Amino acid sequence: MIAFGIVFTAWITCWIGSFLMLVSSASGFFVLQRISQLILLAGFIVWAVCVVQVLRGVEVRLPVIGDWAARLTSRATSLRSNPPAQG
Repeated sequence: MIAFGIVFTAWITCWIGSFLMLVSSASGFFVLQRISQLILLAGFIVWAVCVVQVLRGVEVRLPVIGDWAARLTSRATSLRSNPPAQG
């Protein structure tokens, strides 16, 4: 979820930026549109590879983001199994 949240944020930033670029440069618009399309394509490819690996039974851990997600998950599960004392 973290990885694709980042992909979505990058895509939407480029997409909105491309329309803002129309004020100053038509070529800038097309460049940012191409970049946003490449971000979506890369995100789709990463998603497809992850789905295939999970279906094969392989644990998928993306570089950098996988470690971050594992820390968040372990923190959330430890809080759930050891709730703070109410007082």
